[in-house]
Amino acid sequence: MTTGFQPAITGGALVIHFLSTIVWGVLLAYIAAPLNARGRALAPFGVGMVAYLVDRFVAPSGMRPGFEQLLSSGETTFVYVVLAAALAAGLRVSTLAESRD
Repeated sequence: MTTGFQPAITGGALVIHFLSTIVWGVLLAYIAAPLNARGRALAPFGVGMVAYLVDRFVAPSGMRPGFEQLLSSGETTFVYVVLAAALAAGLRVSTLAESRD
C-alpha cells in the first residue's frame, strides 16, 4: 500500500479507470440499443453490477482496480454505484441527442 500522493501511480490509475469506463460505456451502448425505455433505464445498473463482479472475481489481482484495498466495502460499493449512475447519465444524454435528430 502506498502513502501520500505519487503522481506516476495516480496518473496511471486515472488513465486505466478512464479507459475502463469507456469500455463499460461501449458495452452498455450495444446492450441498450435494442431495449425499450424501461430496459434502457435498468441496463446501466446491470452493467455496473457486471463491472463489479468482473473486477472482484474474474480479473487477476494485478488487473484489479486496487482501490478496494483502501476503501471499505460500502465505499467500494459506492464507487460502482457512481459508475452505474455515470453510465445512466451518458445513456440518457445519448438518447436525448438521438431523439432530436
